[in-house]
Amino acid sequence: MAKMVLVLMALIGVFGFKSVAEVTIGEAEPRVLELTITEGDVSVTATQLDKGSFDTITVKAGALSRTFDWQNVDNPAYSPAVHIADVNGDNREEAVILLTTGTGTGVHIEELHVLSLEDLTELEAEDPVRYVNSHVTSSVTAADGKVRVSAEYDSQKVELSYEKSDAGY
Repeated sequence: MAKMVLVLMALIGVFGFKSVAEVTIGEAEPRVLELTITEGDVSVTATQLDKGSFDTITVKAGALSRTFDWQNVDNPAYSPAVHIADVNGDNREEAVILLTTGTGTGVHIEELHVLSLEDLTELEAEDPVRYVNSHVTSSVTAADGKVRVSAEYDSQKVELSYEKSDAGY
């Protein structure tokens, strides 16, 4: 799932997002964490049944509502993130939900879920490693005391040059 984050970050850079989520934490039992998108008509409600994580996630879009057996840690610093964007290029916006399923010293695990706003079905995300391997070219070369790094995605190219000692060689 961590690989999914790479594709999401690439999509954010290419397509951008139009929405920002607000977080409200309710203290009723069971504890409820509610996220509301400030643009659009999408909300996500996470319900905590056991201490330590939210056990069910309900997504609402207009009159549609669907509950999923997804989990998110209950630390408010890692609340679910919700965005609205056309991430698959079909000229229709999708709900992109990013959940944090584990944290710890040196560990941060996230899951990415993409839902159709037409019926709240989950869409399959492309394998991010396969996508990057087929769309990005890169090289690292060391010569004349310099390390040169270049990467190209579509028609965008980035080239950087470092002193060999600064590059860890």
